[in-house]
Order: sequence, then C-alpha cells, then structure tokens
Amino acid sequence: MHQTHSLVIGAASGMGRCIAERLSKAGRLTIADKNQATLKELAAEYMADAVYCDISDLESIKSLAAACIDIDNIVITAGVSPVMASVQQIIDVDFIGTAHCIDVFRELVRPGGAMVCISSIAGRKFTTNDPTVIQALEAPFSDQLITKLKDAGMDMTDRNVAYGIAKFGVIHLCRKAAKSWAEKQARINSISPGIIDTPMGNPELQQQTEVLRSLIDATPLQRMGSPDDIADCIEFLLSAKSAFITGTDILVDGGICSVA
Repeated sequence: MHQTHSLVIGAASGMGRCIAERLSKAGRLTIADKNQATLKELAAEYMADAVYCDISDLESIKSLAAACIDIDNIVITAGVSPVMASVQQIIDVDFIGTAHCIDVFRELVRPGGAMVCISSIAGRKFTTNDPTVIQALEAPFSDQLITKLKDAGMDMTDRNVAYGIAKFGVIHLCRKAAKSWAEKQARINSISPGIIDTPMGNPELQQQTEVLRSLIDATPLQRMGSPDDIADCIEFLLSAKSAFITGTDILVDGGICSVA
C-alpha cells in the first residue's frame, strides 16, 4: 500500500498553512507557494518537499506538477483578495490559476484521490444562471474573458465584483470537472469560507471594518471562523468519509449565508 502524497498550493500562511500542518502527519507532503522564505521554513518544520509556485503562471504550475507525479490529494488555498490585487490579478490568480490546476492535476491524480479548491461566500452571493456569464466562465483561458464578462454586463472595474465572479467561477469549475475527475476515479469539491481570521482576511477587516463587523454580528454563530474550521472540512473532503461527495461546494461560514 502506497504512502498518501498530498499537495497544498498556497501553504505559506492562513488556511493553507493550517491544512499543510494537518496533512504533514498523514503521509508525504509537498507544499507550494510564492513565499520562498516561509516555504523553506515550513518544509523543515513539516518534513515536506517545497516547490515554488506562482498559480497565475501556467508554466510554474506545470513545473510543480512535474515534481508531484505521484499525487493523491491536492488542496488549492492560494488566492488574492480585493484589497490585495487588481481586477486582472484577481481573475488570473483566483479563477484562471485554479482552472489550470484542475486541468493539470486531473492528469496526475491517483485513483481514489481528491482535490479541494477554496471559493468564498462572495462566490455564493454572486451565483448566477445568466447564460452569457456562464459561457464566459466556461472558457477560462480565453484572452477575451474579461471582455466577455463586461459584455455580459459585469462591472469589471470593480475588484469586489471581479472577486465574486472569480469565486463563483471556482464553484462552477469544480461542479463541471466532477465528471472528468470521476473518470480518473477521483473527486473534486470546493469550500466557501465565510469571514475567516487569516493574514489575507485581516487587511479586508481593517479596510472595510464597518461592513465586515456587521457581517460578523449577523453571523448566527457570532464569531469569525478560524483556519482550523476550514482545515477540518478539507480533511473530511480528502478522506474516505466523503467518498460519495464530488462536484459540490460546502459552506463553512458560521451560517451567514442563511441570513444575509
């Protein structure tokens, strides 16, 4: 029986770091990130292989894949928020980068393996059945993607709009990819976190304090989520306990989407 090999893309901080620590105790681990200094430290701490990866660069993803040819589980937590990046960067990292990973690692995943992608409640709130938007998102590698989204009536000058579209796109990609992953005897799902206490989320909290505080107050569980809350769900989706779950998105939001 082979040793389980897991990969965490975006492992240097927050949710990625938390799940990387968990998975380091369950078998072989490869961690990937743009932050090479932190990556090196974590590799020593977790006894993991470390590979630089810029998820917005297809060649970088291919180089990572070349180092992970015997892979069981892939977790993609790499991403940028509206206060961190431009519209183009949000689309490139949060949506197109994830789409490339889904395609590249589908060809490598072992039977019984699984991928988990991180979406957001922003994607759930954006959810649309508009055929022109869906059509645009189903061609993630098109040079005309942003233009097509503009033509569909989306305000692609607004970073919050772009973020919602990108995260909805992740949910849609995972749903659509379930069939092709099943052909590899593997599964793919996404998670939509609510307001999580992470280094990436903190700048959002500082810059949109009033809005985010009101969301926390409205959350039925009356608190922010923690990276451990997300890691718990990811562990479940990678495990045999979720063997009949694929192509779906799970809310980990303290109940905010039930009331907001």
